[in-house]
Amino acid sequence: MDSNVGRLFVMFSNGMVIRIHATRLRSLGLTSLVQLGRGDVLINHNADLCYADTVSWDTLRISEEAKKSGRIIIRDNRNTSLCGR
Repeated sequence: MDSNVGRLFVMFSNGMVIRIHATRLRSLGLTSLVQLGRGDVLINHNADLCYADTVSWDTLRISEEAKKSGRIIIRDNRNTSLCGR
């Protein structure tokens, strides 16, 4: 796969998984996301993606079990200080 295209994978079924890796996205656009049932969130190596690290991902988890059931990894995206406000 061309590294300029990257990978965007979102699965919503028995386990919620959000994986956004090496894309050209500038915004997540998840304005309607209000909860995460369970599963992993991996958002990394997106050079143009701003503010992914400012989302309070853990507070979107709906139960203590959900908080323990998956990993949240947000790293190596665009530095927030370089993003326009």
